[in-house]
Amino acid sequence: MLLAGLLVLSGCSTREPSNPLDPDNATTGGRPQWLTAFADDGAVDLTWSVPRFEDVTEVRVVDLEDGSVIWTGGTGAGTARQEGVPNGVPRRYRLDLRLRAGAVPELPAVEAEPGEAVAWVLDSGSGRSSRMTPDARDLRFDLPVTDARILRVDPDSGSVLLADTFAGTVTLFDRDGGLRWVNAGFFAPVGLARDPEGWWVADAAAGTVTLLGPDGGLVFTDTTFVAPVEVISVGAGLAWVAEDRGAVVRLDRRAGVTARYEDLVTAAAIASAPGGGVWIAEPFRETLIRLSAEGTVRAEYGGYRGVVSLTADPRPGGGVWVSDRNRASVARVDSAGMRTPLPAVFDAPSRVAISPDGGELWVADPGARAVFRLDRAGALLGRSRSLGAPITVAVAFHPARVRP
Repeated sequence: MLLAGLLVLSGCSTREPSNPLDPDNATTGGRPQWLTAFADDGAVDLTWSVPRFEDVTEVRVVDLEDGSVIWTGGTGAGTARQEGVPNGVPRRYRLDLRLRAGAVPELPAVEAEPGEAVAWVLDSGSGRSSRMTPDARDLRFDLPVTDARILRVDPDSGSVLLADTFAGTVTLFDRDGGLRWVNAGFFAPVGLARDPEGWWVADAAAGTVTLLGPDGGLVFTDTTFVAPVEVISVGAGLAWVAEDRGAVVRLDRRAGVTARYEDLVTAAAIASAPGGGVWIAEPFRETLIRLSAEGTVRAEYGGYRGVVSLTADPRPGGGVWVSDRNRASVARVDSAGMRTPLPAVFDAPSRVAISPDGGELWVADPGARAVFRLDRAGALLGRSRSLGAPITVAVAFHPARVRP
């Protein structure tokens, strides 16, 4: 096929809708996407695939920020990696084709924003657990796990722990997808949390809450629970556990149960509160409850029926980020009960991840089939592609990249 002779290139009246550069082409609209850009930490990986055309004499990959040519060659597939790219700055690239007639068609530009975030997403629609690019636009690779139910990240290393409820396993992968260890000693692990001393695992079927060491070995197990479904860490060897029947319990691996709150029908979600306490979402009473480390009620706020996740705000004030399906919103609730929703529009927001400085949020939204990357005010920084129903996103920001 020849590319020359089209109206879009030479001004003649002949149209060839089968040609990918013709605006009447039903697939490409005249602007084929033959180039992709995947952000990394201080780098961008570029991939392309240009079909063979008789009159294409040269293919070039161009950095539009400085006009430099990253690669030159012929048609076909190829890859290139651009190192030393500043983090936090969007960068644009384009694929140019030089024809025998001298014309240089300019194809659509693509964009990537390098960064230090190590983001993981669990997609229930496809069954995939994947590492995302730091700008939230794309997936870098999938893990060899297809039935994971829970995914949590180590904020210091970017490694990720997955729980397979059906197989009874928890598996740790490093930030590059390398297998670190597998612990197959569970019945139905449904809750995971990173702890300074290892990883907490809540096993609903066995009625146990277990602390695994950094190598996956057993450190501590409490067998007195009734269907524990969620666990969060509030210090080294300290955790809050939510049971399916509604009780929320504070567990110390050295001293056992130190606090218990049972005035609940169920706990839809929990998150850490200042001083070793806990936030609880109680959907039947439509309340948010904040407990002290001793299990006493510090505050209770109404109007929260559809909460599906809580995420502690790392900034001073002891607030919590609330993902609310009824309102289709993500909002910050401070210690005084003031609710401040993000202006971003969601369909069915699920899990929320937040940077250590509180300046960047990632929201998994299975309704929108996307993960959203936002600043604290709700401005969109990036949105994923190629997801089915992302239910969990977890992000490590190490070293933390502070935004103004």
